[in-house]
Amino acid sequence: MKKQTTLFVIILCFILSFLFSSCTKNEDETPSIQKEWPPGCESDNEYTRWNALSAKSGNVLYYLDHAFGNAEYLLFTDLDANVSGLLCGKPECSHSDVNCNAWLGKGAACLFLYDSRIYWVSFDREKAARFLFRMDKNGENHEQVFSLTDSPDDADDIYPSVNTTLKAHHGILYASGQNSRIEKGVQRAHHQITGYNLDSGDFYTVYQSKDYIDSGGRGIYIQPRKDELLFLEYYNGAEADHTKEKSYLRVSRYDISRKQTEILYESSYPDDSTVTDAFLTGDSFYIASQGQDGFSSLRAVDLTKKELILRYTIEELSMSWLSEGIMATYFMPEEDRIRLTFTDFDGNVLSDQWYPLRDIKARTFMMAGLDRDRLCLLYDDAQTEAAFIEIPTDGGNLKVLRHELIK
Repeated sequence: MKKQTTLFVIILCFILSFLFSSCTKNEDETPSIQKEWPPGCESDNEYTRWNALSAKSGNVLYYLDHAFGNAEYLLFTDLDANVSGLLCGKPECSHSDVNCNAWLGKGAACLFLYDSRIYWVSFDREKAARFLFRMDKNGENHEQVFSLTDSPDDADDIYPSVNTTLKAHHGILYASGQNSRIEKGVQRAHHQITGYNLDSGDFYTVYQSKDYIDSGGRGIYIQPRKDELLFLEYYNGAEADHTKEKSYLRVSRYDISRKQTEILYESSYPDDSTVTDAFLTGDSFYIASQGQDGFSSLRAVDLTKKELILRYTIEELSMSWLSEGIMATYFMPEEDRIRLTFTDFDGNVLSDQWYPLRDIKARTFMMAGLDRDRLCLLYDDAQTEAAFIEIPTDGGNLKVLRHELIK
């Protein structure tokens, strides 16, 4: 009878541990090899881009109040309820200091959602360190998670501080970008990917490229999926140990469980083109680039055929961003309007129209979010505005879902 009771207790404990599993791991588990993960623990590939300005949960969009490094507050737009505002429900809150739930800290960046919570990065100037924060989706329960730059060695070799992208996936936060330093009067740089355990804050180097001279266009684009991390590197300039100009394009795969990296594709890249965005879907990495003539083009690295394919070119001065099956292109503004063109990856034009700018003088724009259904566009000047635009699929007119004056 005693043996049966003991066996029953063991089985009961096993069942309970399974039922109450979540995105976080137990102390003796390795997050990357946990087999089953609940919804919300997969990396988002549509809104987590360089210095991510927005995040999406259903038809609710969260976004920063500035597009170019001066963000302090978090706003939201509920497209179903047709309401917008600062993410703060405190009665009689002045929304003007650190006590406001929408306050993120000066220089907030890298916004993303993971396991039903909002995460972001803020820089503490006094401590000269970047910290990861999180809160609930209603703006409550702010929490400092851990420092991203604490290191017994050189912090610049840990957290990639240039063109930073953060993607959370299966208990690990992947930070990618570039680090640079001056050595013997030469600006050197390298691509960096660092993994942080979201439970403990422990970190490790996933990947670090060779040094290169930091003078040309460069970038690294990552996307975790299942038990792997795929990333595309682009560089146009000179390697640190060479004087000859060189361009390359490389796609690699990192096995999360084995912590091993292999190169899947490598080639030169047109010297007159600068990559502006890259997006992984299926077995292809799609690449938007801008030539010296200002024209935009879409290429794709087919990882099955191991080849780089030019899909199409838009022969006008423009800048493009990518999302699932779609390229959004904006052309240089003309007076109080800009031209927005949406094409699919086969070159079919979904929409090509002018969009009014509502009497502002801004000439700098940032794509804050893009998916197959809508574009969120932020633009800064004396005031900041955000536009949420529904993307037609039949060549019809653009539909402005919301247009918000932030400041």
